[in-house]
Amino acid sequence: MNSLKRIESKTIPRGSILIVESPDRVSRQRFSEAYPTYQCIQSAGIEIHFLSIRDVLKLEHSFTNILRVGVEIAPGELRKRAEERKGRGSLVKEAGNVQTAKRP
Repeated sequence: MNSLKRIESKTIPRGSILIVESPDRVSRQRFSEAYPTYQCIQSAGIEIHFLSIRDVLKLEHSFTNILRVGVEIAPGELRKRAEERKGRGSLVKEAGNVQTAKRP
């Protein structure tokens, strides 16, 4: 049973800590789609500790704090999309730089 299902079934008690490597490990979705997942975890009374960004979402944190974590998800999502585009030989825009990807 994955952690989210255990949280929803209240198998993981309130006050527990969920330790994850990075924000994109909680959900592979874009942040706007993953936000309800973060809300679910927080409303269950569980803190989320992110190792890669050295940040914690505590129970009392607001949407602004969750949004800060969402900002950390965006670069990974951009890299993933850029790699997909490069494979198709399209124009790639990454972090303000424009590159032409060539087909192998």
